[in-house]
Amino acid sequence: MVEATVIGRLRGLLRRSEAVTSMWDERATADVNFNSVISPGDRSGLKAAYVDLIDQRLLAAELTALAPGAKVLDFGCGVGRLACWSLFDRLQYFGVDRSQKMIDGAKRHTGERPARLFAHYDGDRLPFDDGTFDCVIAIWVIQHIVDEQSLARTARELDRVSRPGGKIILIEQVSEEQIDEALPSGEIYKRHRPASALSEAFGSRSGPAWLRKTDGFVMHGPFYRGLALLGRLPIAGLRKLVPSFVALDDAWYRATGGLRLPSQRWLDQGLMIVKGR
Repeated sequence: MVEATVIGRLRGLLRRSEAVTSMWDERATADVNFNSVISPGDRSGLKAAYVDLIDQRLLAAELTALAPGAKVLDFGCGVGRLACWSLFDRLQYFGVDRSQKMIDGAKRHTGERPARLFAHYDGDRLPFDDGTFDCVIAIWVIQHIVDEQSLARTARELDRVSRPGGKIILIEQVSEEQIDEALPSGEIYKRHRPASALSEAFGSRSGPAWLRKTDGFVMHGPFYRGLALLGRLPIAGLRKLVPSFVALDDAWYRATGGLRLPSQRWLDQGLMIVKGR
């Protein structure tokens, strides 16, 4: 009976993995303006441009503090959104993803950039030696690792490939309680966890570690929320106004002390892990 239960669970995990992999492959093929992960329905690219600007602002200080030539791993690189940043031109960029179609898209998007290296990741062991990277970055990736054993294994792997004294930087959508999102077929593909759960999963493998809410993070502001209504309209020309939208949301965020709109169930936060020296 126990053996049958274990086999059934493994088969269930395999079916879920296949369904989720198929979803990412389809998103990679249909990607427009790097919307495949940020917001698949964002045909205008406005939300993607907004999020991209915010992420660059959050990571600029960390990346510019690295020595020229430092090695950075973009874990779950998707179709190369981060790889297109000029912030990486002075560094050694490596991107990994479980979807080969995502990797193919990333190579296309970054063809004109200084050397960007990409590798397929099988979901088990990263194809790098111990202590390879000065910095590891994962943005909206950990939430798609819904199995707790897989989460623990990922934490061990990211710790393994980062050097002593290096940084592991996560930007995740966290919630006060666990919230799962599922495909129409029922497979869970996204899990919003409490920040404490991520801190425990990653911080227990490094030290010292702390949870840091990203200062001035404005993605729950009214202008960003309004972009959800505009995303399906052919108004890509408004992308030049995105910095103004961010500035207005930032002013709103600070004036209200970080007030969240009633419909929001999670809040983006940055979780930074600094390995012991």
